[in-house]
Amino acid sequence: MATTAEGKAAVQKAKVFMVGAGGIGCELLKTLVMTGFHDIELIDLDTIDVSNLNRQFLFRKRHVGHSKAKVAREAAMSLCPSASIIAHHGSILQPEFDVSFFSRFSLVLNALDNLPARRHVNRMCLAAGVPLIDSGTTGFLGQVTVHVKGVTQCYECTPKQAPKSYPTCTITNTPSKPVHCIVWAKELPFVALFGSRDQAMDLHPPPSTTAATTAAPAAATSSAAATGDGHITNDAAAAAAPAPSDSHMVNGVGSTGKEGAEQEEKEKDGEKESEEDRRKMEAEAAATEKEEREFFMRREGESGRAFACRVFDRIFGDNVARTLKMDDMWKHRARPTPLYLKDVFPEGVDGGDEGKGGKEGGEGAVGVEKRVSAMVSLGLRDAQKVWNVQENARVFLEAVRLFVEERAEQSVFAAKGIAGNIVHAVATTNAIVAGLVVLQAVRLLEDESYSKEPRMVWCTEFPSQRKALLAPLEMDPPNTSCHVCSRTPLMLELNTHTATLGDVVEGVVRRQLSATQPMVMVGSGLVYEEGDDLEEDEVARYKTNLAKKLCDLPTPVSSGSVLTVEDYHQHFKCSIHIKHRDDIKEEEHPEKMILHGQLPAADTTATATDGEAGAEGGKAGEEEEDEDAVVVIEAGPDAAAAGAGAGAGETVVEKRKRRREEEEAADGKRVKVDVVEVLDE
Repeated sequence: MATTAEGKAAVQKAKVFMVGAGGIGCELLKTLVMTGFHDIELIDLDTIDVSNLNRQFLFRKRHVGHSKAKVAREAAMSLCPSASIIAHHGSILQPEFDVSFFSRFSLVLNALDNLPARRHVNRMCLAAGVPLIDSGTTGFLGQVTVHVKGVTQCYECTPKQAPKSYPTCTITNTPSKPVHCIVWAKELPFVALFGSRDQAMDLHPPPSTTAATTAAPAAATSSAAATGDGHITNDAAAAAAPAPSDSHMVNGVGSTGKEGAEQEEKEKDGEKESEEDRRKMEAEAAATEKEEREFFMRREGESGRAFACRVFDRIFGDNVARTLKMDDMWKHRARPTPLYLKDVFPEGVDGGDEGKGGKEGGEGAVGVEKRVSAMVSLGLRDAQKVWNVQENARVFLEAVRLFVEERAEQSVFAAKGIAGNIVHAVATTNAIVAGLVVLQAVRLLEDESYSKEPRMVWCTEFPSQRKALLAPLEMDPPNTSCHVCSRTPLMLELNTHTATLGDVVEGVVRRQLSATQPMVMVGSGLVYEEGDDLEEDEVARYKTNLAKKLCDLPTPVSSGSVLTVEDYHQHFKCSIHIKHRDDIKEEEHPEKMILHGQLPAADTTATATDGEAGAEGGKAGEEEEDEDAVVVIEAGPDAAAAGAGAGAGETVVEKRKRRREEEEAADGKRVKVDVVEVLDE
């Protein structure tokens, strides 16, 4: 692919690090060695699964269970025995893959399928100053982006949609969006019908107020703490005990009078009743869970159709009817209607044409294909068609029937192979995108000017107006609002009186910011840190802090407080401005925290050090004020001369790095920045 002798030499000398050996990774490794790249290291944490074989062509059935990285290396070596390929079976987040490790490479090529790992690689490349080429596909769509520090936006300059979680109570009792119904079907009834019998059962709705008061003993009912609308609190058992009284205490000493003795006797009786109530409630809960688990098991002599009908009426009828008893839930919502098969099919369940091929399927819906697909069995071959209630019900019944009656005809290997087909990945798209990654890599190595104006490439499903499936676009410059490469502060809205430090560390610092070894400071006070070099008392203190509410930390957090999050392993640091808020809806934000990527201008309290623009050319007031001491070492007069004689035997990448340093020295820009750490008080 290289068009010049210099370019071919640069490709052969280049040291490339490839992250990911899956769908794109297999195609990428093959294309790299066939193009002339001979010095390659790759890493992947996963092992090969049966469902990978339909699109990851370097793997075979005999490789199932083996390391993806190591098997991919063996396959690539058979294509090019002269290549030097090192495979790492492990996580890219491991400490040994630090900045010094990344700095050994000319290029880093991402072929990952998860957001945290991509963020981590992006930060390591920024810290090491190594260009990153990222890629991804979904179906017939794909993209390749080039990230060069200081020239283009980094991977995190544009927001990425993070996976969203939904509370079980929301998707079970009050679903309001199609995604709620889909997640509910996947996580609850699917698990109950086809999952392990040891998994927890969450399909039955919580008991209503009426049911709770009926089941609970009279003593618990009369003394349980209840809200104004009749709801029993979660602490009903504890509330059943009489409230503490000081009537028999005199200056902290127990009275020996009659009233004191009677009060103590009442307390003992109350504790005894409370313990009995608790045990009864636990026994009732265990009995309910057992009944629910047994219900979803096929009974002896029961046909597949009868089992499916029984489950349908339970899930869509009885459970909904039970939920309707919770009157307070429907004060501001429309009440749902329980759905029973007798209502869906007034003429009878068997009045349709299920199992006969249907009008769409005709005579072709026969054989094994028909026995493994409810859609095919019913003749519903149009994947774009919107089903009505009857068709949805028929698919549900047929799917359950096929599972309980026909599943023995499918081996585990065949079932996993079928399941692999639902992965939204197309081998051809992976191959095209892998080829684009290598083209970008060659251009960066061959043409020095390309690194200053690199392009991203989109792979589309349908031709554009120019009859092209590939659409190259210019990469945007670094986003000045990016909290990673521009260190713009973030804003976090939460209730500081209820949220704990552990909630912030897990929900924001780890999950949303993808920090691997975080350190958290409130102002100048260190409240949390991880590391192997910590003393036992420090570990215990930080663990205690995790359980504390933000307002109860040694340095209390309130609206206006600033958290500093730092990860030395990633060379990552950002500031989070806190905004207290009481009215966060759990249905919209299950973690009860909202992280914003950019602070309002009014909340930014930044100033330039000497009233001048910063080293990156920004205006005064646009950069965050840093509490740390920053030492800027300017280039000396010998900086340019040091590289005057360089060039002999240099690769294009090395020349590019040297010339950039010379240009920065000539312009008087910062060459090196040392940050003095702020130590704990």
